[in-house]
Amino acid sequence: MNHRPVCILCILALCLTLGAAGGVLAAVSPPARPLGEQRQAILQTVIRFADALDNADERAINSLIWAAQFADSLGRGSFASLVAKQKRLERIARERFGEAGRRFDCGYQLLLSEAERKALLTSATVIVYFDEIWTAEVSRPGDASPIILRFQDGGWRIALPFIDNYMEDDINALQQRTPSRASEIRLRRNERVAEAFDAVAAAVESGELASAEAAAADLLQRIHEINATMLKERAASGEFIRW
Repeated sequence: MNHRPVCILCILALCLTLGAAGGVLAAVSPPARPLGEQRQAILQTVIRFADALDNADERAINSLIWAAQFADSLGRGSFASLVAKQKRLERIARERFGEAGRRFDCGYQLLLSEAERKALLTSATVIVYFDEIWTAEVSRPGDASPIILRFQDGGWRIALPFIDNYMEDDINALQQRTPSRASEIRLRRNERVAEAFDAVAAAVESGELASAEAAAADLLQRIHEINATMLKERAASGEFIRW
């Protein structure tokens, strides 16, 4: 029986359409390498990121995401934490509910399957160019948009739209960088969603939520309340905040 995954609602669609544009860091050139080696380095980064998502490797996910601003680094950590909490709920739901627990599958393997990871090395088109920072685009046949990477700290990093487009810094009177009001609201929402994953996982593990249907309803209710709180915070901020 097929189930519509409920866990994808906060991360998969929002964060993993891997494309964006622009950059603010000073230009740092990739190491001089033959074109074939540079291509391999870029594609291996994409594969390592897919592996890190599958394994909920929070440290690896963090290290493979591009961040230009202070708020970006917080967003990167927030995303990595969400993945880890989501994958924990996925595992516990499958252990507890068997096939019915599949509705909690994160679906990260759908982004780049094992077969696609192998094929990527020969089938992908890679373009490297300079746009304030060295940028690479990885395209596969049939993709709606390319995967974007940027060169940072001696290696290639994945550019996530959630961070590129929605995380931004403010600079206070002391010239210190802090997350903007909008970024703070987004980060709090992510933290609350991660807490919701943890709470539902604990309730499933303890038997408090005795069925996949009850667990899914509980999670969706929590997400609804989180979104309602987020909307109130957005209205109170007096800012126009894109979500």
